[in-house]
Amino acid sequence: MISPASTPSVSVSQLQRQVRAQQEEIARLHRLMEKKEAQWEAAKQSLFEQLKLAIEGRFGPSTEKYRVEQGDLLINEAEVAVDEEE
Repeated sequence: MISPASTPSVSVSQLQRQVRAQQEEIARLHRLMEKKEAQWEAAKQSLFEQLKLAIEGRFGPSTEKYRVEQGDLLINEAEVAVDEEE
């Protein structure tokens, strides 16, 4: 027989309630963690997009507009040089 001094002071039902409460807390924390991970992923994607746009703006094609006349000048100079040689 079990002596009264060795019986636990906490009942099985109390322990079961405590386990359920801890499981609920774990589930809540998992949901919170998933929500935060989604927020961090969205922020990361936004920062990558901003960085990409900044790099394209800095190192992309020149902001100066190309005019057709500029191209014509280069062609005309080449034609003049050929004509002068003949």
